[in-house]
Amino acid sequence: MVFDVTYRNAKTGGKEVLQIEAPSKDAIWPKLKEKGINPISINEATKKSSRSNKSRGVSSNNFKILLLVLVAILGLCGALVYFCQKEEPKNAPVKEKKPPKTVRTVKPALPKEQPPAPVEEVSKVDKEKAERIAKLRAMTPEERMQYLFEEAAKKPIDLTPSTNRIFKTGTEQVMSWIFTTELGAMPPPLPRIPIRDEAHMAEILMAKNPIFEGDSEKAKEAKQMVELAKKELIKYIKEGGTVDSFFEYYRGELMQAHNEWKECQKSVLQVVRDEPDLAADYIAEINNRLAQKGIRPVKLPPKLKEQLGIED
Repeated sequence: MVFDVTYRNAKTGGKEVLQIEAPSKDAIWPKLKEKGINPISINEATKKSSRSNKSRGVSSNNFKILLLVLVAILGLCGALVYFCQKEEPKNAPVKEKKPPKTVRTVKPALPKEQPPAPVEEVSKVDKEKAERIAKLRAMTPEERMQYLFEEAAKKPIDLTPSTNRIFKTGTEQVMSWIFTTELGAMPPPLPRIPIRDEAHMAEILMAKNPIFEGDSEKAKEAKQMVELAKKELIKYIKEGGTVDSFFEYYRGELMQAHNEWKECQKSVLQVVRDEPDLAADYIAEINNRLAQKGIRPVKLPPKLKEQLGIED
C-alpha cells in the first residue's frame, strides 16, 4: 500500500507530502521516526492524488528558485527595453558636450593708487583779483572810494540806457530784488556784487534809469525803487559803510519783518481754531499792528473767512 504523509519542512516551514509504501498504516511510524518526520496527516494514496501530490511536492521544493529566475528574467527584459528606447537615431545630430561649469571666485579689486592731483596753477587773472580784494580790504572807506574812482576812470563802463532791459548792471538788479520785496514776504537770496561793478560803483550810483513809454507798471516801480536805493546807498557809503554790508543789513531787516509776520500768522490760525468767535476782532487787531510797521497783513483762505464772517 502507498500512503501520503503530510508534514512541515523544518527548514522552509512549508507543507510537503511524502509517499511511503508500507503494508499498513502502523508500519509507517518506524520509517518516519528514522527520517525524523513528525507527520501532520497520513492518508492512503490514490492514483489521482498520487500524481497531484507528487507535482505539488516538486513545486513546493523549487518555488523560491523559480521565483528568483522569474525576477531575473523580468529585470533583464526591462533593461533591454530601456536601452532600446534611449538609443538615438543614427542620423541624429551629435550634441556638443558642454564643459563642466567651474566656480570662479572673484577677488575684490584692490583700490588703485590714485596719482597725485595736479596742482592747479593760479591764473594771472585770478591772482590779480585776489590781490585787488586784499588791497581793498586793507584800505579805509575813504581810501577805498578814492581808489575805486581812479580805477573807474581808467576802465569806463557803458551805462547807456537800454529799452530791452530794465537794468544794465548786476548791482542795480540786486537793488531791485531787495527793495521791491514786500515787508513780511520771504526775502530773496543775496548774491555777491560783481567785481567790475565795484570798480565803477560811483558811476552806477550816479547813473539814472530813465522810464520809457513801453515800460510796464512793474518795471516803472522797480526803477523808482532803485533810484531811492541808490540815494540811500550813497549816503551809507559816505558815512563809512560798504555796498555789501548795506545789502546785508537791509536783507536782515526784511528777514526780521518776515519772521514777525510768520509768528502773527501762526497766532491767528491758533485763535481761529480755539476761539472762532474772537477771530475777526483778533485778525483786525493784528493787521492794524502790522500796518503800522509797513508789514503786509495776515491772510486766511476765502472759504474760512466766509465761515467766520470776516470781510475784506
